[in-house]
Amino acid sequence: MRAITIATADVPALAPLGEHEVLILLVQLALLVGVARLLGGVMKHFGQPAVVGELLAGILLGPTVFKNLWPSGYTWVFDSEPVVTSVVFGLAWLGVIMLLVAIGFETDLAIIARFRKAAAWVSAGSFLVPLVLFFFIAQVVPASFLGERGSRQLFGLFFALALSVSALPVVAKILQDLGYMRRNFGQITLAAGMSMDGVGWLLLAALSGVALQGSLEVGSLLRSLAGLVIFLVVAATAGRWVLNKLFRQALRGGSSDTSALTITLVAALIGAGITQALELEAILGAFIIGILLGVTKTHIPRVREILETMTNAFFAPIFFAFSGLRVDLGALDSGSAIFWTIAVIVLAVAAKVAGTYVGARKGGLDHREGLALGSGLSALGAMGIVVAIVATLAAPEVVAQRRGRFRRNQTPVEVPVESPLLREPTRSEERRVGKEGRPRGSPHQ
Repeated sequence: MRAITIATADVPALAPLGEHEVLILLVQLALLVGVARLLGGVMKHFGQPAVVGELLAGILLGPTVFKNLWPSGYTWVFDSEPVVTSVVFGLAWLGVIMLLVAIGFETDLAIIARFRKAAAWVSAGSFLVPLVLFFFIAQVVPASFLGERGSRQLFGLFFALALSVSALPVVAKILQDLGYMRRNFGQITLAAGMSMDGVGWLLLAALSGVALQGSLEVGSLLRSLAGLVIFLVVAATAGRWVLNKLFRQALRGGSSDTSALTITLVAALIGAGITQALELEAILGAFIIGILLGVTKTHIPRVREILETMTNAFFAPIFFAFSGLRVDLGALDSGSAIFWTIAVIVLAVAAKVAGTYVGARKGGLDHREGLALGSGLSALGAMGIVVAIVATLAAPEVVAQRRGRFRRNQTPVEVPVESPLLREPTRSEERRVGKEGRPRGSPHQ
């Protein structure tokens, strides 16, 4: 089958993928999904979240391993057709949008409302402690990490933000993999992660304005914030009413599963598009729509099951493996870079756990729950990679271009610390079952 170029008098020529590009796309997807699912299964066998194996798959298939073992093979599969990479990148984004919708379905607003004080304290501690710590650490990092005319203050703000916001997709997937999504600490973790995510994107927009314009664009920030508030209000009122009507119509129409799944995906894409347009990132809108879908009056139970199956079997592995694919440990080509990478990873995890623990204790949670929340929120990377890219593009004189990949090497190293501490509140909840008959605040028991 030959590639066809379509053109009319009024429509510009379309250039679909050629035969070779389609072949590369199929090979890439087969490798990313196959290896990610395989290693995810291995990790689950050893009691770790599947997402750890999915990220590891990307590292093995990327420049760190595959390129070194078989340079020509790596180039042919992953580095010969940029347009194919763009297509896979789009599928990866679709995967994380679907994942956040599925996570939104499982978000229990009643639990979050019950523990709103704890969620607020956890979010504040988990975000502010690393932010302050790494701003000061940035003042003593080697000058080689800065650009030729770099301002340590501006560099410090980018550096601190990159290491302060948890990777919400990774955190959510870990909770889902371990089956802890509906527990108290799982809901608090999600609430805190989403709060930090929203604040992080607003701060990134502010820093970008300072880097590009030399001043803070207050108007732009207020527009984003006002747009988010309007979106939330409209979604919770008119949006919820429209979804209920559509789902009822789907039930009356016969093929309810197919129709309801279409409604779910279209609503998710609309919500993701709105927050993307507000410069707050698509995953925020997808998560909000997922929550909204979970509280609609008309439910079609199989929709969530089908969505989770599609996401976990195909789309989510693409996102996580593609994220790992961009990690190049070979960029750590000096003793100083290796030392600072290890130091930053250790300090980032410690600061996250410590800040979250202090916030949890202030919020009235116990010792084990504080440690579990700290572990759950210590996964960084998604936001950090974006911050690093924006910093190198918006402020090339502030961040050394050669070190643009330095920050990316953090993500997969931090994720494996999640599982052991996350089991702690589970044990305490099991003890509560024996004394009280059910875990505190759990909707399932």
